[in-house]
Amino acid sequence: MSEREQRAIRKIWREKTKKHRDRVKLQITRNNPITPPASDNEDQPPLPENNIALAAKRRSEIQRKLRNKLIKKNNVKLNSYVKRYVTVKRKYGAWENRK
Repeated sequence: MSEREQRAIRKIWREKTKKHRDRVKLQITRNNPITPPASDNEDQPPLPENNIALAAKRRSEIQRKLRNKLIKKNNVKLNSYVKRYVTVKRKYGAWENRK
């Protein structure tokens, strides 16, 4: 297997592993049992019954971050394409003006 193929496989593996770790984090957050406070102080606010809302909030934050990262990546690509287009247009225009 060539080094290029190895790099491609490692890249895929890293992406799958990252997704798996994120899923496990959410699963732990979702299934985390709630323990009562150690003290018998009644002044403390009650803990939520379940962590489903917390997990949903975390999922939405993660998805928003991923969307923003993808948007930034696409904007960088688009800007590079625009720069390339302008450069080629300028060269082509200079070539036509010579004739």
